[in-house]
Amino acid sequence: MINSLQYLRGVAAMLVVAFHAAEYMSRVSNSPVGFPFTAGVAGVDVFFVISGFVITWSSARGTISPLGFIWKRILRIVPLYWILTLFVAAVALLRPDLLSSTVYDGGHLLASLLFWPIDHPVIEGTLPVLIPGWTLNYEMAFYLVFALSLFLPKKVQIPAVLAVLVIAVALREFIPYRIVTAFYTMPLILEFGAGVVIARLYAAGLNVPRPIAALAFVVGWTALLAMAGTGIWRSVASGIPAAMIVGGAVFFERGRPLPAFRLPMLLGDASYSIYLCHVLVLPVLAKLWNTLGLPATTAYETLFMVLAVGSSLAVGIVVHRLIERPLLQFFRRGSDRKPRATEPVISPSPESGSGSGSEPGTPLTVAASTR
Repeated sequence: MINSLQYLRGVAAMLVVAFHAAEYMSRVSNSPVGFPFTAGVAGVDVFFVISGFVITWSSARGTISPLGFIWKRILRIVPLYWILTLFVAAVALLRPDLLSSTVYDGGHLLASLLFWPIDHPVIEGTLPVLIPGWTLNYEMAFYLVFALSLFLPKKVQIPAVLAVLVIAVALREFIPYRIVTAFYTMPLILEFGAGVVIARLYAAGLNVPRPIAALAFVVGWTALLAMAGTGIWRSVASGIPAAMIVGGAVFFERGRPLPAFRLPMLLGDASYSIYLCHVLVLPVLAKLWNTLGLPATTAYETLFMVLAVGSSLAVGIVVHRLIERPLLQFFRRGSDRKPRATEPVISPSPESGSGSGSEPGTPLTVAASTR
C-alpha cells in the first residue's frame, strides 16, 4: 500500500463533502454567496487519477484474468452502492414527503443499478438515484475497458487503454448527441489516463528526485485550489493539478514510505463510504438547522460547516466499519480463492459526486435532500 494515496483518498472525500456542505450552508443561511468552496469539486478529479494509477499499478505486479479483474471490481463497488441506492429508492416510494428532489422512477432506478447514464427525473443532469453514483458510471466503464485490454498481449495493454480514452474524447464533436455518448466522451475520462501513465512510469522504475516530486505536489495543490470550479476548462483547472498531486505524492514516497498515521489512514479506508453517504447526512443536518432557526452569522455558518463535515465523516466511518468492510470480507470469503495478483482496495469516486455544474453529469444540487 502506498500511504500517500490513502491520505489523498481521505482528502479527496473531504473536499467533496466540504463542497456540498458549503452549498447547504448557503441554503440554510439564505445567502446567494454563503461560504463557497468551489475547489471541492476537484475531489472527484483526484479520485479519478488515483483510480487510474491503482488499477494499472496493481495489474503490473501480477497477472489476473479479465473476468477475475472485473469480478473483483464489482465486489468492491457494487454491494454498498446498491444498498444505499435501494434505500433512497425505498424512501422515495414509501415516504416521498421526506424528500424534496427525489421521486421513485423504476426506469431510473434500474439504470442507476446497472451504472447506465440516464437523465434524472427531477434534477437537470445525467444523474443516478444516489447522486455520487455518476462518478461510478465512469469508474465501471474504465474498469470494463481495462478488463478488455487484458485479453491483449501485455506490452500493448496500456497503450490500448490510453488509445480508447483519447479516441473517445476526440470523437465527441463528431458523433450524434446521445445521453450515453455525451457522457462517456467527456474530457474528464482522460484523468484515468493520467493515472495510468503515472503508474506505468512508476512501474518502469522511474525515479523522480524528492524535491521535484514535492514541488509538483505543492504546485498541483496550489493550482487546484486556485482554479477548480472557476469555469476554466476542467481538464486544465482540475485534471492537470490532480495528476501533479498524485504523481508528486507517489514519487515522493518512493523508497521512503510515509508514516501510517491512524486517522488519515482510516479516512482513506472509509473514503468510499464517506463519499456515498454524505449526500444523505447533509440534508438531515440542514433540516435540523432550519428547525432551530439559527441566525445567519459568520460564526454560525462556520459552525454549520464544521458540523456538516464532521458528521459526514463520522457517519461514513461508521458505515465503513459496520456495513462496507463486513460486506467486503463476506464476498472475499465466497469468491474464487485461486492465487491472483494482490490488488489494493480503492475508492472511486468521490467519491464525491459533484462538479462545476457547467458540464453534463456535474450537479450543483443533491437529489436525496430532505424537505
